[in-house]
Amino acid sequence: MTKVIDMNLATIVKEVLLQEISPFLKLHGGDCSFIKIDEENIVHLKFEMACTACKLRPLTYLAAIRPRMMKIPGIKDVNIQGVKVSDFAKARSEKITIL
Repeated sequence: MTKVIDMNLATIVKEVLLQEISPFLKLHGGDCSFIKIDEENIVHLKFEMACTACKLRPLTYLAAIRPRMMKIPGIKDVNIQGVKVSDFAKARSEKITIL
């Protein structure tokens, strides 16, 4: 049986991207777009523009994007295409946030 994704949750995630995360990334010529929220309430995103080639993508993910998205009730995790970090790194980074 397929779980129905809460459309309000997707709307909240998109609004956070638009209002809080995108302006931060656009300061450096980058951006981040919404792909989907899966059945396990994991947000899937994609870096855009200058962020696609930036070597600091894992840091941006760990220190800014993931912590902000995890504050949204119901979100279990956040993945960004092309960014791989260990669970250990995720746990260590929970004390560091810039947004």
